[in-house]
Amino acid sequence: MDLSVLKTQFDNFATFVSAFGDLVTFFPKATHNVFFSAEAFQGSSLMGK
Repeated sequence: MDLSVLKTQFDNFATFVSAFGDLVTFFPKATHNVFFSAEAFQGSSLMGK
């Protein structure tokens, strides 16, 4: 295996890891927001009754 192939593999892996890190930081925020909007929606519909 020559070094250019190895470097390409490493770059791909680094890109994957950084993308995965972004997902890991993004998902808790997204689920948090969805959960709170669902809570707020249920609360407002209960108040409406």
